[in-house]
Amino acid sequence: MTKDRQNSPLSGHGEGGRGGEVPEGQRTQNSPLSGRGEGGRGGEVPEGQRTQYSPLSGRGEGGRGGEVPEGQRTQYSPLSGCGEGGRGGEVPQGRSVFARFAPRLQEAIVARLGWSNLRPVQEQAGEALLAGNNAVILAPTAGGKTEASIFPTLSMMVDDGPLGVGALYIAPIKALLNNQEDRLGLYTEMVGLRRFVWHGDTSAHHRKKFLKEPTELLMTTPESLEVMLVSRRVDEARIFADLRVVIIDEVHALAGTDRGAHLMSVVERLARVSKHDVQRVGLSATVGNPLAILEWLQGTSRRPCCVVDPPKQPGRRQLLVVHRPELAQLSLDAAKVARGQKSLFFCQSRATTEAVAENLRRAGTEVFVHHSAVSREERELAEERFQHGSDACIVCTSTLELGIDVGDLDKVLQAEAPDTVSSFMQRMGRTGRRPGKVANTTFFCETSEGV
Repeated sequence: MTKDRQNSPLSGHGEGGRGGEVPEGQRTQNSPLSGRGEGGRGGEVPEGQRTQYSPLSGRGEGGRGGEVPEGQRTQYSPLSGCGEGGRGGEVPQGRSVFARFAPRLQEAIVARLGWSNLRPVQEQAGEALLAGNNAVILAPTAGGKTEASIFPTLSMMVDDGPLGVGALYIAPIKALLNNQEDRLGLYTEMVGLRRFVWHGDTSAHHRKKFLKEPTELLMTTPESLEVMLVSRRVDEARIFADLRVVIIDEVHALAGTDRGAHLMSVVERLARVSKHDVQRVGLSATVGNPLAILEWLQGTSRRPCCVVDPPKQPGRRQLLVVHRPELAQLSLDAAKVARGQKSLFFCQSRATTEAVAENLRRAGTEVFVHHSAVSREERELAEERFQHGSDACIVCTSTLELGIDVGDLDKVLQAEAPDTVSSFMQRMGRTGRRPGKVANTTFFCETSEGV
């Protein structure tokens, strides 16, 4: 990719993000998948392979919203999740996604990870992202969403190394960043790239080192990113001028919220700094309105966009509701359910978390506590011991809801009702991953409102 080119020829955009023919000298040579020719200089992309800006978000020329006529709305393929008939970034059929990855990444996936194939969501997301689409990628917890977004991103950066930060990974909470730190560190290292984690616990020394020599992948939270950009010590034009991709993990936790609105304003600020039409990717296990989230994510980007949502096998789910007037009695009932099991007990407040944990200890259950007021060292110890145990319970707030890996669970317990349906689905989705196991949640309610 030529460094001074702002938009992909796939989208039909030229300098400054306007639609039009890309000058001959700026065309690059890549696979037909990205709309690039082979053999030295790029040629004209055949009409049938050009993607058009998706009408999904209701934006036409100039990126303004508007009602899209029924006949022009993007139809979503159950296989690729992308538009049919060339709309929404349909991908030409040909080589597998894995074969289109950079050779160095292919070798690392096989030799370092020992993988023999990609999961369906990774194949379909790879098609969409390599074609230049913005995308919302949906898959169950531990379903491979991280790799679905990061492998195509790394492949593009291996082929054309960025000057400064080329990709931004944003997580809604620090705990998720810490949980993904080693994994994304491995993936970047195995292809000769680097990653850096920037949040409230990052030392001033390491921040200074990053600002002097930015890494290709930056991992951060919405708040830390905003603080970074208002700092006088951060030269955003130098660090983010070559930003290509923004990945937002657990996007459902941010879309439509005040935090999400702040985040999108920051992303738009970075989009103005970058010389590219920054590609936007959202990851989630539980979204009932993916098209609305895709429109929210799209912002002013003029890229085509699509939802990647592979068919899923329907699974059994088990729900149980226990109603007791006192917390002590509820905790005894919970101890019986948790005995001999590996379980998470979600509470709606830190005070409830501490009270439930104390009652479970009295009932003889091995208990760990996990919430934002617990020190990082204690949280990490709880996660580590829990991962390697088989008869323990972590009593927590939403800190363990969002994708953090604590291993396979037997039971999810819930005090009262969660705030949202997506929280309920996210939490229940942490169980039932092993063959023969059923996704389950047991509700413990003191009040009739909770029931």
